[in-house]
Amino acid sequence: MANVLYFISFLCVLGKGVNVILDCVGSSFWEQNIKSLAVDGRWVLYGLLGGGEISGNLLGDLLKKRGSLIATTLRSRPLSVSVILCAIHFLKPSEMFRV
Repeated sequence: MANVLYFISFLCVLGKGVNVILDCVGSSFWEQNIKSLAVDGRWVLYGLLGGGEISGNLLGDLLKKRGSLIATTLRSRPLSVSVILCAIHFLKPSEMFRV
């Protein structure tokens, strides 16, 4: 955890941030995610291990970064669809990060 926070602080100092955040935690990390997101970055939320409720200016901060919040889950999809999606991304991981 300390390494993650150090990395986030480092990104903030550089002033750049990351282009893609893959987040399975949710609410307990939303502020750190916004701080580390680059302008025009994408935040993919695929789980809520840390909860689903937030208090704060998430949408306003996201707008300032012109960021995209994409919410998805494999759980509510049929198993056959989940397997196909995982195979596509496993075989062609560069496709996930194309702008």
